[in-house]
Amino acid sequence: MEIKKQEETSKEALESIKNFFEADFQVKQQMALLMPEETELVDEESRIKYVDRLYKGVIAIEEKLKRTMVELKATTNISFDVESLIEQNKQKQFQKIAYTGYDYSSIKKLYREVVADLNLTKLEEGIKKEL
Repeated sequence: MEIKKQEETSKEALESIKNFFEADFQVKQQMALLMPEETELVDEESRIKYVDRLYKGVIAIEEKLKRTMVELKATTNISFDVESLIEQNKQKQFQKIAYTGYDYSSIKKLYREVVADLNLTKLEEGIKKEL
């Protein structure tokens, strides 16, 4: 009976780890899709719409990471504090988004800075270290 319970727990943990890496891949795809297209940068109105899309995309990515980590922590011994990492990054990202002008070069720079601040490498390293 105990062995069966351990096997179930191991299967759940493996499924959670698999889900984490799938979510990680999906997040990277979402990040790529958030890159501004030239048509989104032609005038101030389109740049404002792009910044709104970027803002909503960053929130969606952060929520996906949080949900995935809750599942991963519930089924494994991982204690990596992704929530605080995301929260720290969120403050920086939203300040950058809020204080960016709507000129072409600022918007291009904003994408690079906001996506870089998502810091998935740090998250992945923290998770792998505990696996």
